[in-house]
Amino acid sequence: RESRPPAPGPAYDWIPGHWSWLRGRFVWEPGLWVLVPPGADGWIPGYWERRPGGWVWRPGHWKPRAPEAPPPATPTAAPHS
Repeated sequence: RESRPPAPGPAYDWIPGHWSWLRGRFVWEPGLWVLVPPGADGWIPGYWERRPGGWVWRPGHWKPRAPEAPPPATPTAAPHS
């Protein structure tokens, strides 16, 4: 497990390191702190997935922030009876 240095600020998210296949061998890509982009709600890490023909790297991605619910409607007139 890699060591995680302190975050540079509250608006940063940790992207963990992972093994990559590069030029015929595996190389370690260390983790890093990244500023969370507007509209994102955190990092979904990448992972290796076993497939019928071998292994495939599924890259990580930013999780979209869930839309906020609109405020409740305000009645503009009294209901008719």
